[in-house]
Amino acid sequence: MIEVDRAWRLLATGQGAAAVWTGLVEGQGPLALAVAPLHGVNGRLWALEEAVRDRALADIEIVRLKRAIDAENLARHDAVHTIDRAVDACFGLQRAPDDEAAVVDSQSVGQMVDRLSVLALKVAAWAGAPARRAALEGQRLRVGRCLDRVGWALARGEGTAQAFDEAKTYSA
Repeated sequence: MIEVDRAWRLLATGQGAAAVWTGLVEGQGPLALAVAPLHGVNGRLWALEEAVRDRALADIEIVRLKRAIDAENLARHDAVHTIDRAVDACFGLQRAPDDEAAVVDSQSVGQMVDRLSVLALKVAAWAGAPARRAALEGQRLRVGRCLDRVGWALARGEGTAQAFDEAKTYSA
């Protein structure tokens, strides 16, 4: 079990973002409860996007799948915002985003967790291709380092929780 306010303490054990990710997916704390739905949405999106690539599909079936993809994308963005709100509720605004001393990233914590979720799906899909899997693991390591840095900064009061309100035009 992992609580959002203890997630980054795992990093002190030297386990890094992989331990945090595992704890978030398997945990019961407020952030963990926000991550599980996001990972579920990403899994459903993966399956829908695979299905829509079938060249034998009738046009009407492609339209139905594309609309389902739009609905899941809306759920994905909502889930990312839920994670960002959980982080904000735990850490709050410690420093203004324009404070030059604040540790910030080009993505919110929710967006980084989303990226780790997608990369986990890709790694699983490419299990039989060692070179491709290694490249994906490298990407996951880099995103994990960014998440580690921001997490540590939040835990030390040197960061700023941020959410990006993206305007999406998907219609469910």
